[in-house]
Amino acid sequence: MPTMSGLLRAALAAVIGALAALALEYLAAVVVLLVTVGIPLGAQPRSPTPVEYIVLLLAGAAAAAAGAGVAARAATPYQRPALIILTCLLPPFLIWLFFNSPGWPAWWGPALGAAMAAGTAITAMSALRKRGTYGHAS
Repeated sequence: MPTMSGLLRAALAAVIGALAALALEYLAAVVVLLVTVGIPLGAQPRSPTPVEYIVLLLAGAAAAAAGAGVAARAATPYQRPALIILTCLLPPFLIWLFFNSPGWPAWWGPALGAAMAAGTAITAMSALRKRGTYGHAS
């Protein structure tokens, strides 16, 4: 049975991974929008193109995968299932974050949440398979 300190470490690993994923996603979004749109000082705002949306979704998946990797390194082998928690926490948070957000379509929050959940799940499965859920090599 896990100890309280082990549960706290697993929760902390999930939070650190989620914060890393969100920070990387925002950094990627700023870079993509600055490269494609430039600095729109006084310019009329425009919606991203479909290609820009796809690039942003891929950047979200990559950022979430990196965040899950951070969580995997912070967690002990016994705590790696905390990555599943991270996978479950990102989509609702992003749906809430982008709910009624001006300038983004209504589908953007769920789509970004799904892309980030997919990136996290791929890293989680890889980490669990590579090192074994309980620290045993598989």
